Amino acid sequence: MIRRIHLPLLLRSFQMFVFTSLLVSVSTGQEELSAPLDRANHINELKRQIIQIKKDLQTLPQNIERPAVAPARSSTIPAVSSKKVSPNPPDPKRTAAIIEVKDDLHLIRQGLLKLQGENTPKPSKQKISHESNFPMGSVIKVRQRGNYFLFINPGIAFTKDREFVAPGGPALLSTHNGKVFSMAFGGQLGSWTLGSEISFRRLAYKNFIVPGSTYDATGDSNSYSLALYGGYDLSVKQSWNIHTALSLGISKSDERITLTHFTVPTYAASGSHFQGSIRMALEYAFSDLCAAHVGYRFTYLDELGDFDSMPINQFEFGLRLNL
Repeated sequence: MIRRIHLPLLLRSFQMFVFTSLLVSVSTGQEELSAPLDRANHINELKRQIIQIKKDLQTLPQNIERPAVAPARSSTIPAVSSKKVSPNPPDPKRTAAIIEVKDDLHLIRQGLLKLQGENTPKPSKQKISHESNFPMGSVIKVRQRGNYFLFINPGIAFTKDREFVAPGGPALLSTHNGKVFSMAFGGQLGSWTLGSEISFRRLAYKNFIVPGSTYDATGDSNSYSLALYGGYDLSVKQSWNIHTALSLGISKSDERITLTHFTVPTYAASGSHFQGSIRMALEYAFSDLCAAHVGYRFTYLDELGDFDSMPINQFEFGLRLNL
């Protein structure tokens, strides 16, 4: 009975040694295999041999006691105490064969796990770049705006000498720097703005100039205007915006000048006349609701009575509200 059991174990052990050698050869030379199909065939054959060896081990008599051996590498095989004495002492050769088969099984299992890990494809980590799909600078981020806008524009105004047709001949009127205030309200249609604008402007006269003489003078030019306002927004960055606009309308002006050292009547004129302006402003948005701006406006004021037309330069700073 012992010989009939011992002989298959030796044969199986020899087979395991051959397949273990084959496994090591497959593991070290797997890069030289011509096709993945050969590797899969070797693995399937090893699995079949393992299953057969396990079946043979299960047919061994349960009453055979094994001596204490070195700790097994696999936790699936429980350790056997060496203090238990069997009535029939085991065959040392059979015990050595069983231990060798167990070690072979452990090596085969480790080899299969290694092959399985090498054959598992690693997921590719492709970095998705949103900037690579579009060239740099081709996309301009437009700030969120409301349906309506409100401009509040205080500023200063200055102009060159204004021509005046006096009874004694042509003269020039020089002015002090003046004040200007305007408000524009309307609808926001994408990047376009369309609405109306009201403004007030005051310039004070200081000198009455005739050829060869300059005289002190007092008086001022006051204008109230109502105009149609149209503009366009160009977003250059997330918070920066350039606004250009054109306004055309009518101004109601009151002109008055008095010479200080002469007993002459005060020259005055009042009425409505044309006014037009163009402006450009640089805006910085603190939020989607409010933006601060600084800009320049050129205004043309038509002639009125004896007072000639007047080009006016204005520097403005104020707020823009998106409603």
